[in-house]
Amino acid sequence: MTEEAGSLDAAASEPAASAPPPQRSLFRRILRPWVVMSLLAVVVIAGNAWMFLTIDGWRTEDAKLREAARVAANSVGASNATIESQSEMMALLKKQADAAAAWSTDLGSDIDAAKELSDAYKGVALGFERCGDERAQAIAALWASRSASALTAAADADCAAAQAQLDALAGGN
Repeated sequence: MTEEAGSLDAAASEPAASAPPPQRSLFRRILRPWVVMSLLAVVVIAGNAWMFLTIDGWRTEDAKLREAARVAANSVGASNATIESQSEMMALLKKQADAAAAWSTDLGSDIDAAKELSDAYKGVALGFERCGDERAQAIAALWASRSASALTAAADADCAAAQAQLDALAGGN
């Protein structure tokens, strides 16, 4: 029995000396401190790289948006300058149109005054024409050996009236 007991002890001790199951060994390998720290370092580095790329993309987009805003601001500024210039031009044109309308009104009264003066000079010219015609008739009557005193008196009266009108126009009355 001693032999048997010794072999039983040897048989019982053999399975106890065997290696732990492989799953437990893999779990223990994963939970070793240097593996956990390495995995954490990889995660931190990957996170930082991802954040760097994300922030760099944001910066690029921000730069593009700022450039678009600058271009839009320049465009709005140019449009505002054009609008202001056009407004000033319209104000100038309105002022010139108002001045032209006032000048036209003044010219209208000047034209009316000039027309009245022209009509007065025309009347004087017609008076001198009648005076000349009457003197021509008086001369014709004298050549025909008739009395021309009535014709001469009428001609003198028309000539004096025409001269009086001319003197009044020249004097500004």
